Order: sequence, then structure tokens, then C-alpha cells
Amino acid sequence: MGIKAEDFEQYDVVYVNNSEEHEYLDAYVPKEKIGTRSLSSVFICLEEEGTGVNISTYHINYCTVGMYKNALATAGITDASIIVAGPFDISGTAALVGTFKAYEELTGETLDESVVDAAMDELVTTGELEESIDGDAEDIEAMISELKGRIARGEIDSTEEIAAAIDEVAKE
Repeated sequence: MGIKAEDFEQYDVVYVNNSEEHEYLDAYVPKEKIGTRSLSSVFICLEEEGTGVNISTYHINYCTVGMYKNALATAGITDASIIVAGPFDISGTAALVGTFKAYEELTGETLDESVVDAAMDELVTTGELEESIDGDAEDIEAMISELKGRIARGEIDSTEEIAAAIDEVAKE
């Protein structure tokens, strides 16, 4: 990320340990995917309202940019630039936990635990969809994003409408 250890005092540094990672993800991700050490790092910078969430990843091989973006939107993170990096190819699951923790420190807002839990579930479900469907990961992420948008705009709200929207968006 281009930050030298001697420059850390210029930044608010938040640490996530492996127990926190397991606390958030054990219900969704196999323990071997999480591992025994939290190695991924996150740099988060709040941006002007309306900027959106912009994410870059380096050496992250499980969580895609779209997976982070959808999960962060679910958690209410709307305007930020985020860099997620690992020292070598790793899953990047610790980085998501770190992003939530850093966002709370930066804004002073506490993210609702049930929403963070839903975001974690969404991240993993999106990953499972990408692995099980013969299609482009970006298409799957776009489909999830479109469905969430329709729900948020109040265009669909019943189980039947959701099922129909899934069929429609999947065809697109």
C-alpha cells in the first residue's frame, strides 16, 4: 500500500486479530479458508458524499472487489476509497472485518451487528454462487447488486416478486 512502518504514526491504525475474524466468519466460511492468522490489510479513506465505494485489491484470491462492494453497501458504507492487500495470495477475509472496524473508528458510528452479519452472509453466498455457476464473477456480483437495488427502491417486496426478479435478472 506504499506505507512505511515508520509512517504509521501519521495514520489511525486499527488491528484485527484472528479470533475476531473467526467471530464474524465462522458461521459462513470454512475455518481453513480463514486460517490461523489475520494477514490482509486495509487502507480506508472516507470520501465526499456521492463518491461511492471504490476498492482495489492486491494478492486477494477469495474476496473479489464486487463481493467487498456489495457486502460493504449492505453494512451502510457508502462513500470511501479502500485498498485491500496481502503480502502474498490470501483469502482477504480479515480485511473485510478490518474495514468494518476501521469505518466505525473513522466515523464514530457503530454498525448494526445484524447488518454486518447480513453483509458477511452476503459475501460468502456471493462467493459460493460464483463457484457453483458457470459464469463471470462480475456478472454474478452485478446480478446481486441489481436485485439489492430493486429491493431498496421498493420495486419488489414479496417472495413471489423476488423470485420473479431473480429469474429476470439472471436472464439479463
